[in-house]
Amino acid sequence: MARIFNIYFEYNYEACSAVVMVRTTPFHTEYTLSSVDGSLQHFLPTNKIIFTPSGGYAFLNTPSTQHNSLMNEILKAMSSHLQSFEV
Repeated sequence: MARIFNIYFEYNYEACSAVVMVRTTPFHTEYTLSSVDGSLQHFLPTNKIIFTPSGGYAFLNTPSTQHNSLMNEILKAMSSHLQSFEV
C-alpha cells in the first residue's frame, strides 16, 4: 500500500511544497516527488529519493556532492517529516 504525504520547505525566501508518494521495494524505500512547482523542477536531477543503507535520504543516482540548495531543503523537509512519525 502506498503512502502519501506533503512536505513544506523554503527556497529563495518563498514557501514551497511537494507531494511525496512512498513505495517500498525489496532494495530500498523509494519516495517520488510530485506537484513540485514547475519553475523548481529543472533544479532537480530526478523526482526519486531513496532511503540509503547509511540511514539518510538521497536523490536517486545523484552523489551528495552534487546536491544543490533546493535538493538539500527537500531532503531536510522529508527527514523532518518522517522523523516526526517515528516511535
